Amino acid sequence: MRVHILVIEDDSVLNQLLVAQIEAFGYAAQGVRTWAAAQSWMEANEPDLLVLDCRLPDADGLELLSR
Repeated sequence: MRVHILVIEDDSVLNQLLVAQIEAFGYAAQGVRTWAAAQSWMEANEPDLLVLDCRLPDADGLELLSR
């Protein structure tokens, strides 16, 4: 079974670099740029791991961790 990692990073270049590097290590990776997009993706999928930016345009990553 392949591990699925969701990258939530609003900087498009960094998002693409993280996804590419994760995939190079043999994991399945998906990148999104907002918390809303992450929630939408997670409605249909269940990631094994999140890589979460602390400052997103529509959410504070640290506050999300405390939920």
